[in-house]
Amino acid sequence: NAYALLQHPDRHTRQVVNGFLVTMWATRLGTFLFTRILKDGHDVRFDKIKRSPFRWLAAWTLQALWVFLVLLPVMISNGAATQHPPIGGWDIGLWALWGVAFLLEVVADAQKSAFRSQGENRDKFLTSGLWAYSRHPNYCGEILMWCALLLCCAQTFTAPVQGLALLSPLFTAFLLLKVTGVPMLEAAGRKKWGHLPQYTHYMENTNAIVLGPPAGPLPPATGSATRQP
Repeated sequence: NAYALLQHPDRHTRQVVNGFLVTMWATRLGTFLFTRILKDGHDVRFDKIKRSPFRWLAAWTLQALWVFLVLLPVMISNGAATQHPPIGGWDIGLWALWGVAFLLEVVADAQKSAFRSQGENRDKFLTSGLWAYSRHPNYCGEILMWCALLLCCAQTFTAPVQGLALLSPLFTAFLLLKVTGVPMLEAAGRKKWGHLPQYTHYMENTNAIVLGPPAGPLPPATGSATRQP
């Protein structure tokens, strides 16, 4: 982590900053998930998986693999014996991009937590705030953070095998878009709200990940006979 890097006199500023960013990400995400599970008591995405020891083991193994792969760029860069190039505008720009992506994830998670904490929203779906511009703005921030760190760390890569660091954002995107993220959440959403024209309108007219134009209100002709959830 960043503290360990600071204890080494030969560590480059890039290594220290990237180590600090990873530590900040892990602390924030771990605290958020731990607090959420304490409040909710369970994660609906894993209710069925827990009934099968094999599937439960596979889920935890997959998450352990993700942690290793997602950290590859920083681990490779921090373990590099070669001379780091000087800090420049490229680094500053990518760290700024990381910061924007980090805030995007934090704000999106906070907005959803605040929405779910209100009893009157128990049977409603969130379409305001950042969630008006993306069905999963928190995932947008997560993927963007690792893209920024990969590009920053890539300046220190010297061997073709280090290109495996590409797996960091690619595997993250794969998990969120195809495995544990979007598919599970949207399947649960369709089961709960799929009969509502408002939900269908939101799903069909809002970007899945990248922020884009909001869906806007449901056309009156479609929703006039249906009460807003």
